[in-house]
Amino acid sequence: MQKFELKRITEIAPNCGESLGELLARLATHEEERFRAIETASVAHWGGNIAQLLYLAAEAYEAGASASIGHNRSDRYEAAAQGFRQRAEKLEAEGKAQRDARESKRLLKAFDDGYEGRDIKRHAFDNREAALVGQLFAQANEPKPKRINKVYVQRQLGKDSPRDHLLVDDIKFVVEYPGGRIADGFAKPIA
Repeated sequence: MQKFELKRITEIAPNCGESLGELLARLATHEEERFRAIETASVAHWGGNIAQLLYLAAEAYEAGASASIGHNRSDRYEAAAQGFRQRAEKLEAEGKAQRDARESKRLLKAFDDGYEGRDIKRHAFDNREAALVGQLFAQANEPKPKRINKVYVQRQLGKDSPRDHLLVDDIKFVVEYPGGRIADGFAKPIA
C-alpha cells in the first residue's frame, strides 16, 4: 500500500524523472541489501519503508515518461516503473507473510491453552478468541489445527455484514460474549 506520492511542482524534463527514479531505486536496493545482511532483521519491519522508496522511484519514472515525447523513452520508463512497483508489492507480500506466520504461532499457543484445559483468563482479545476455539475443538474431540490467523473485515452497515473472525485451517470462527460478559464467551463456526 503506497503511502507517499510525488507531486509535480513545475514542468519536468524526462531525464529528471529518470535521474530521481534511479537514485531512489539505488537507495532502495542498497537498504534492502543492508537489512537482508542482518540475520535478525525481519522484512515485516523494514520492508514497508523500502517498498515506499520503490513506489516513489516508479512515480519518478512515470513522471519522466509523461514528459517525454519519444515512444521508446516513454516505454522504457514505464517498464522500469512497472518493475519497481512489482518489487515493492513482492516486499509487502513477504512482510505480510512473516507477520501472518508470527501471528499464527502466537494464536496457536493460546489455542493450546484452551485445548489442553489450562487457564485462559490471562489471554485477552485475539488470543482469548483462539483459546476459546481451542476449548471448542477439545469438546468436539477435533485434532489441533496447523494454522490460525485473525481476519479483519472492514465494517459495513447491516445485520448480515461480515465480521472479524479467526480462520482456523480454512474454517471461520467467531466468538460471542453474551451480555458483553467476557467470562461467558464462547466460540462458534460461521459459514
